[in-house]
Amino acid sequence: NIPGSGILQLPQWLEYSLMKGVQHFLIYTLQDTDARQYAAMRPYLEAGLLTQIRLEVPLDLSHGPHKTQTLVINDCLTRLRGRAKWLLPSIDTDEYMVFNSSDDSRKMRYQDALEDWIGDRAIHAVTFARTNFLHPKMPYQQLQIESTRRELRPAALCPKDIVRTDLVNALFVHWPTSFDNNSVHVGVPKEQLIVFHYRLTEVNQSRSLDDSTLAVQSSALDDALRARYGQRWSAFAPKMLEAHAQPAAAMASTSIGVEVEAPIEDIPGGGKFGEYVADLAQTTVIDDYIDALSELSAASA
Repeated sequence: NIPGSGILQLPQWLEYSLMKGVQHFLIYTLQDTDARQYAAMRPYLEAGLLTQIRLEVPLDLSHGPHKTQTLVINDCLTRLRGRAKWLLPSIDTDEYMVFNSSDDSRKMRYQDALEDWIGDRAIHAVTFARTNFLHPKMPYQQLQIESTRRELRPAALCPKDIVRTDLVNALFVHWPTSFDNNSVHVGVPKEQLIVFHYRLTEVNQSRSLDDSTLAVQSSALDDALRARYGQRWSAFAPKMLEAHAQPAAAMASTSIGVEVEAPIEDIPGGGKFGEYVADLAQTTVIDDYIDALSELSAASA
């Protein structure tokens, strides 16, 4: 709803995630992806922190409303199995994870905080809640995390997950659908882990409050962005927006010496990958979930 704000989300989210210990990113681009996103990705590609995967395959899997996203997250899981222990398969660039810990939460790495909480339990996925924040009013000058106004309660949205790649076989957008039966899927209390979701353009003042948990980290994030791009955010953001928008096809002629992984159609199994995902990533678990909630409600009546 704010012109250009989507273009601006990626670099600050990437840098914040690195500050919290994320080691690598997979970013999928389509034929019509705005090439200004490439300007944001370039220093991470050159540093070996990011892999760009271009999709130029039929995406009509005909099994639900999240066709492209379901294909992408399962492709991501397949590529990273054996390479990464934990994966955030469908986190958005306006969603910032916040762990509470006995250590200084501003310095706590995601994986350290997660594994401190899990201990030695066999857990294949961790579900967390999201709370909605007001989007910054001037995204050209302000970082997302500078916004402090949020709703009182977590949002009534489908959950998202952190998944363990060696215990999960297939994913729906919001939860695993095939996994090791000797492991469990758990929800983290919001006091331990919550995601700040910077998505609102207006908020009811009587149903919201100020929360500066991440805002106090904005100076450190701005310093990190300056080190990455050579400019403060307030200088870099307007220049990025002013760049002429081009389709992602313009990226094909740019070589920076970074090996891009095989396209989806070249994965072993060839063009059958879409059918494989469609077969495993069914959302039947939601039916059981709704039935369980209905039984609980009836029992409590």
